[in-house]
Amino acid sequence: MPGTWQSLQHQPAFWPGPAFLLTDGSVFCHEWQTRRWWRLWPNAVGAYASSSWHPAGQMHYPRLYYCAAMLADGRLFLGGGYWTKKGMPFAVDSAEIYDPQSDLWAKVSAPKQLFGTTPMCCVLADGRVLVGGSETTQCALYDPILDQRSGAGGQTKAETSSEET
Repeated sequence: MPGTWQSLQHQPAFWPGPAFLLTDGSVFCHEWQTRRWWRLWPNAVGAYASSSWHPAGQMHYPRLYYCAAMLADGRLFLGGGYWTKKGMPFAVDSAEIYDPQSDLWAKVSAPKQLFGTTPMCCVLADGRVLVGGSETTQCALYDPILDQRSGAGGQTKAETSSEET
């Protein structure tokens, strides 16, 4: 029913993290503090309430507090964040793209030096991804079609931890 919330009949058997609505209508959800992801497809009439969660492709590195952006072609860009090893947090200086068609994650050549523990990103009108780091004033561009990164024309943010990107 439009405009109302309805509980899922089959609640996730995992601890849900960030979720994204993919272009095929499925919900793509990160299992908190793991590399695992799950998908929930709507039924034949477009409802999710009676659907069940299904395992999806695992990303290469576990991460929390990453930046994410839905690309125009339906893939999901995800980068940075942090993880803990033996109780010590460290920045994850990599990016990946999820392809819902193949259910696979691919490592990409995004600007590693900009990923801190809380990076920011957005997709520009031309399809490139603008990435800004939380611990730096620098920004960079990533082209997901060519898998190329570049500086953002010398552009910088006014200060660190700016969320305007």
